[in-house]
Amino acid sequence: MTTSEVRVEAAGPARRRRSGGGAARRLHSLRPSNISLVYMYAAGFILFTAWVPHLWLSGTTQKTILNISFAVPAMLAVGLMVPLLAGVFDLSISGTMDLSSVVLASLMIYSHFPAWVAILVVLGISVVVGAVNGFLVAVVGIDSFITTLASSAILEALAVSFSGNIQVTGFKAAFANFGSGNLVGGIQYQVLYVAVIAVVVWYVVEHTAAGRYLQATGENEDAARLSGVPTKRYIFTSLIVSAVIAAFAGCVETAVIGGGESNVGDPYLLTAFAAAFLGATQFKQRFNVLGTVAGVWVLASGVEGVTVALKSYAWLNQLFFGSALIVAVGIGRVIELNNGRIAVRRRRASADDGEAVASLVGAGPAPPG
Repeated sequence: MTTSEVRVEAAGPARRRRSGGGAARRLHSLRPSNISLVYMYAAGFILFTAWVPHLWLSGTTQKTILNISFAVPAMLAVGLMVPLLAGVFDLSISGTMDLSSVVLASLMIYSHFPAWVAILVVLGISVVVGAVNGFLVAVVGIDSFITTLASSAILEALAVSFSGNIQVTGFKAAFANFGSGNLVGGIQYQVLYVAVIAVVVWYVVEHTAAGRYLQATGENEDAARLSGVPTKRYIFTSLIVSAVIAAFAGCVETAVIGGGESNVGDPYLLTAFAAAFLGATQFKQRFNVLGTVAGVWVLASGVEGVTVALKSYAWLNQLFFGSALIVAVGIGRVIELNNGRIAVRRRRASADDGEAVASLVGAGPAPPG
């Protein structure tokens, strides 16, 4: 047997593995560990259809989920996903929403700013908030969890101080259209904002060099830095992006509820983290826009379904999203361990193939002199 024949024979199993690779990849993409959110939503839809069909299948319920339960949390979660991709936390998003809501209302009602000017001022403030967080985390080196937890407390305190801990009301009726105006078929403008933000973030993360560098920073900051990636710059920028999106979400929520509140963002912090971590277990096995948005939708649908079925709400949100966060992190850990075992098996298989080829080549006839 010649050396070339040995190589062909040894390559046979690899060719067979590649020939079935397409079907295997398709089957793998449908595994519950990869798209469990799809199966969760399907199961919930069937359950609520059988349980309370007259309520669950109504257009009013589905529009309530889309407009009220989904839109603002989805904006916040997509913004939060950006620093998470860079490997840092941003716990200040709820405080940023609180301050944005109060400042926006105060500027429009007390200082008579036009809505678009007030929104620009609020977004400018959020850039400063994100920059301060970014400086403390990326430059000074303080842990992001501690930094953003502290800044959230400061922002909430400022919001209470500015508002006197009361709702700031008195908007003109037209301002409500900014958030809850009818776009088409009962779908509100805030859903459009989610779509725009999600598409922009998705494109940057998945289809630009900046997105690849952001992911590299989060996966291994030291290795990325040694490869020439300015990791501090990406961490710094990611916290600004998160703050700006959180501030915009605060403006939308203010328009929807018709007043500025110093605790408008508090209910959404756990929701955003639960959705982002649950979405990280889906589709790409890392933080991604599609998984995050799907996570918000599935969780919001589950809460709304149980709410209409049990006629109870006060205790449900925290229980549901807290449980979802634990489950999401648990699923992520299981997937990580499973991927590690698969990598070990592949390395062993490669080593065995190499030894087999070496033994066959060694046993062949000597090459012609």
